[in-house]
Amino acid sequence: MLLRADIPNFTDFVDHFLSIVVGRRHYLKVSHLQKVSEYATKSDEALALLLLENSFDRWSDMAKKQIQKSSEIPPKFTNGGLSNGSSGRSKKFGGWSVEGLDRYDVLYKLVAKNRESENAEDAEEAFRQKRYKDFLDEDAKKKSKRKNDEPVYRETAVNNDLWSDEEDEEEEEDDDSEDDGSESSMSVPEPVALVGEIGQTAAI
Repeated sequence: MLLRADIPNFTDFVDHFLSIVVGRRHYLKVSHLQKVSEYATKSDEALALLLLENSFDRWSDMAKKQIQKSSEIPPKFTNGGLSNGSSGRSKKFGGWSVEGLDRYDVLYKLVAKNRESENAEDAEEAFRQKRYKDFLDEDAKKKSKRKNDEPVYRETAVNNDLWSDEEDEEEEEDDDSEDDGSESSMSVPEPVALVGEIGQTAAI
């Protein structure tokens, strides 16, 4: 078993299979900070390998035929209600066959040995660094999106009839016009600077 001896395949295995076993949310939270063996147990890794082996032929057939829902090829160690195949059974969700449980034990021992191999630590550190780079890239995209989504504001002037800086002067002029018997002058609404989001209409 190559695993950590083949970094590209190890990367795909961890990102697509082991991450599901340990929990995708937890994986995304810690995988850029910790090495694989720090957040995934040997049991997790063995189970992920068993799941991959169990459905590999089935998934390969579906990819070849470009179908997504089902395949005539049954899983290797489970059957999900199908009655055909070497491990066929009529009970849905009947669990793992004896062969599947035996294979899990073998995979567990292989994982334990692989984690102690010479290049295991370097492989896990290389994967962690890749995840850290991916994390920074994703974070930068989120910040850029938030920045682009922020509304743009500008200052504009609108007329209002609420108040005027020259109110006192206008009142005096009105008093004078009444004394003269002439028509009162009409006050002109004063523009008021408002700040609003572009594309919206400010109402007073």
